[in-house]
Amino acid sequence: MSKSGRNLWEMGDRFFAEKQPWDSLNDEIATWFWPASADATSTISPGEEFTDHLVDSKPSQIFRDLANALGSMLRPPDLDWFSLTVNRDDIKNSTAARQKLEAMTRTTRAAMYAGDAGYIRATKQGDFDFALTGNSVKSVMNNRYNNGLYYQTWRLKDCAWCEDQWGVVNNLHRKMKLCAIDMKSMFDEEKLPEAVKENLRNNKPYAKHEVRHVALPIDLYEPDRKFPPSARFASVYLTNKGDVLKETPEPEFPYVVSRWQTVCGWPYGYSPATMVALPDARLVQRIAASIIEATEKSTEPPLIATNQSILGPVSLSAGSITWVDSEYDERLGPAVRPLDLGKNAGLGQGLLDRKVAEMAGVFFLDKFTLPDTRNRTATEVRLLYQEFIRSTLPIFEPMERESIGAEIDLSVSKLMRLGAYGEDFPEELQGNDLTYEFKNPLRDARDRMVVEQYQESIGVIGAAAQFDPSVVSAINAKKMFRDVMNVVAPSDWLYTEKEAQERQDAAQEEQADQNLLSELSQGATTAREVALAAKELSGVTGAGDTNA
Repeated sequence: MSKSGRNLWEMGDRFFAEKQPWDSLNDEIATWFWPASADATSTISPGEEFTDHLVDSKPSQIFRDLANALGSMLRPPDLDWFSLTVNRDDIKNSTAARQKLEAMTRTTRAAMYAGDAGYIRATKQGDFDFALTGNSVKSVMNNRYNNGLYYQTWRLKDCAWCEDQWGVVNNLHRKMKLCAIDMKSMFDEEKLPEAVKENLRNNKPYAKHEVRHVALPIDLYEPDRKFPPSARFASVYLTNKGDVLKETPEPEFPYVVSRWQTVCGWPYGYSPATMVALPDARLVQRIAASIIEATEKSTEPPLIATNQSILGPVSLSAGSITWVDSEYDERLGPAVRPLDLGKNAGLGQGLLDRKVAEMAGVFFLDKFTLPDTRNRTATEVRLLYQEFIRSTLPIFEPMERESIGAEIDLSVSKLMRLGAYGEDFPEELQGNDLTYEFKNPLRDARDRMVVEQYQESIGVIGAAAQFDPSVVSAINAKKMFRDVMNVVAPSDWLYTEKEAQERQDAAQEEQADQNLLSELSQGATTAREVALAAKELSGVTGAGDTNA
């Protein structure tokens, strides 16, 4: 056991011990909303009926709708939902820069959605973890052929992490159990534990062995380790005995740890949807059970019978007979009568419907519909979109920053090192950091506001120009037009400002040449007319002199 490996293993043990209460909370949340994930502190066996404690499926349905909506709203399958860009408008408006950024966007999207990349499956799993617990852990790595990317989401129960003084997660420990044959392909055979080698020799390639992966800053691992200067993190694989199986430098943190809502001083997040709705989820099950019980009592009520008045068992099936002692006096009351206990089942149903509706609001499902702008004025449309942005920002913004943006950032970095973007970068882009723009309902609402402002401004300018035409000179019409076109049109629809100016100058020169040719032509015509007139005049004059 190496000293560094032992220290890392003990560090991970502390992290996992500290998160045990959080694991218990996640299990309680999953028990009522998504029981398939309630295995952080217990084990769910294959084939186990893990939903037999639920009476009503509404909480699980509402949770599922939120988890699915997060992906479909932020990664719309029918749209190119992200694009690479920069924060400087002068570069962003350059056609060469925009065309290169669009080419990089297409390359990134193709790598993410490649058949063997696993992006769709990983993001779907991550969305469910994020909606349920407010956390998800993904990794972005080179694929097995080292010519593309591979995405994977890891179970939260197997991960423990901490954050630095800036609130950034930079130290993560992940438990896993690997088959002997996989360990042989992943690690140097000489470093494999003897138990793994023995399983391989005894034809037990799928025997499981405990391994732990740690990603942490290099200076926390071994400061004197000779890693490349560009490396900032170390990626280390350990056995349960603390032996180092593999250690590699990493230029960036290899995990994307997404957190929806956090509490100061605690590295793990939580879901504001499931956390708030947890009491209602329990209550819905109790109400549903009461309604079912009341309905059963109403349709098959319990019976009360007079002692020793019934001959044999009471038969309740259709056409059956229950015999009563002939000596029983019916004036004392029926020998058998039902107890009417299920009269007000509708009260419970009304309460259930109200709680389900409230829960749908807690899960933000009423916030995902774009406003109806039909038959609305421009001002009303702008106000509706502003309200939509305010109500959806708490949902979209954490995922854009914590999850999707980090995934794309890590993907671009890895593709850059793989040479997927080529080397022909325009001069404007060199030395500038890339950022991302997203195409989703929130961004659509913001873009729509720009278009509405443009249209409203045109109306104001037109109205003012009727009283004072000079107001038109105060408007930068070209900038207004370019800002709107940058929202609604691709980059190759617009010339750059320099190209547009050159085309305008060329058009003015061509017009000037045309004017000159027209003037010369007109002058030549005039000269011919003058010459002809002079000739005619000289002829007339000559004739007069002869006669004289």
